[in-house]
Amino acid sequence: MRKIRTLAAVGTALALVIPLAACSSSGSGSSSDNTLSLWVPAGTASIAPYVASFNKSHPQYKVTVRQIPFASYDTAEGQAFSAGQGPDLAQINGTSMPTFAGKGYLQPITPIVGSSGNLAKSNFYPSLTEAAAYDGKQVSLPIDTGTRVLQYNKKLFAKAGVADFGATASYSEILAAAKKIQDLGNNTQGFCYVGGQEAYTINSNMGPFVIQSGGTFMNASKTKATLDSPEAVAGITFFKDLAATGDKANIVSTASTSCVEGFGAGTVGMQFDGFWDIPGGGKTTSTFELGQTLPKAKTVYSSTGGWVLGVPNYVKSSKFPVIKAFVTDMYKPANIVKFTGLMPATKNGRPAATALKAPQYDIYWNILNENASNPIPLSDQLVAQGNLLTSSMQSILQGNVSVKDGLQKANTAFQATLK
Repeated sequence: MRKIRTLAAVGTALALVIPLAACSSSGSGSSSDNTLSLWVPAGTASIAPYVASFNKSHPQYKVTVRQIPFASYDTAEGQAFSAGQGPDLAQINGTSMPTFAGKGYLQPITPIVGSSGNLAKSNFYPSLTEAAAYDGKQVSLPIDTGTRVLQYNKKLFAKAGVADFGATASYSEILAAAKKIQDLGNNTQGFCYVGGQEAYTINSNMGPFVIQSGGTFMNASKTKATLDSPEAVAGITFFKDLAATGDKANIVSTASTSCVEGFGAGTVGMQFDGFWDIPGGGKTTSTFELGQTLPKAKTVYSSTGGWVLGVPNYVKSSKFPVIKAFVTDMYKPANIVKFTGLMPATKNGRPAATALKAPQYDIYWNILNENASNPIPLSDQLVAQGNLLTSSMQSILQGNVSVKDGLQKANTAFQATLK
């Protein structure tokens, strides 16, 4: 999944996007009512051919697509939205949408494209439509998503004398297995994780284990931080113990590369990750065989997220017919999968996701139906929240503070981010 950017990456994006703002109007909103300017992040090769096919089958319209590098995408969109001179329709990072919506850059999309057929609310996974809304208004539509589970190496388990997990695994079973794998020596890690990047803190570390333990980050009205609850303390205590079976360098790591490589090479026993980080091809050895399960304390749970589709507020109603025609066609099951390499956000899009039909992907689809969401409700404070939680977790994992005291301090800081 395309991940949340760190603040450093956003700074880099600002430098990269300056030439984009100086370019010709080819990437700006189109002037004719029958033309549509679409912006998407670069990297999905099937989008351009789909747009060409749409133009051929809808000769009354002309859609142009601009693909912008991911590193500069948010900044390019923000500048365009602010200036009122950007695309007519845009793919937006789900974690950035609340910031744009909070500034009034997006208009409700449902009145423009409708809510029937493939666009019916019932055809989307519920947590995704909620995450695509802002202040009670459906300002965007979800495009894709992805979930995370506990992946483990069956061959390393066998070597350590550990039985394969079932469909779910208790925290005690997971920790016992991780310790036995660590005891194999030769720098073998029981569990590998990324501890220095806020996206991983939210989606793979704190988020899932707090919620699996029955905790939350805030109350239902989003007015009170709840990270100091006994349930949250229990979840993070388990994660700290599990993290101790891995390399100390994980505490400050900012990418999953070393975990994934070690997992495929037979030197990492477990990781909590998405299907996009399953080692494959030349990344595995004869010492690797994939196993997957769902950690369960009080419940099973996976984080999720993804990209959404939005209409900027400067787009006039005369453009709505071409927008509706394009979006209606785009969300047909065979077409929505062309906009993502992940799981389509529509339920009837699953059969068309042929790359994710193998049995090993069933667990990701199943948890999406059962219990998956954004661990922290999306807001314009998400990056700040992720950074403060990452810092708090690092202090806890380094042993500088107890879990209880660390979460109390984190809770106070988190409270200051709530509106």
